[in-house]
Amino acid sequence: MPAYSPKAIDTKKIPYFAILKVGFLVNFSVIVLTFLGQKYLPPQIPLFYGLAQGEEQLATSIWLFLPNSLALIFLVANGLVATLVDEEFMKKILVVAGIIATFFATITTLKIFLLVGSF
Repeated sequence: MPAYSPKAIDTKKIPYFAILKVGFLVNFSVIVLTFLGQKYLPPQIPLFYGLAQGEEQLATSIWLFLPNSLALIFLVANGLVATLVDEEFMKKILVVAGIIATFFATITTLKIFLLVGSF
């Protein structure tokens, strides 16, 4: 039986690959900064704005990495799916959706950090 060798991902098939890399770096940077900035945050932060007002919206400050982590997973998954899709328009939609998710997750994380952080 031959040894298993994974196929390399052809990045030339992914449109806007440079922007995809920037989105990956932004997500990763915000996640790292969130962990490094824990000493400036209160023990509980308002993270879940979609829930009823009050204590249900609160989470411990360590969970502030969640929006950008989910955006990073979404970005990577969409990039991988873009390599499998044949239509160029669909590839662009997948990549742009990942970038938009990164943008909104970064805005959310930074806004919460600036609202409740003590500098």
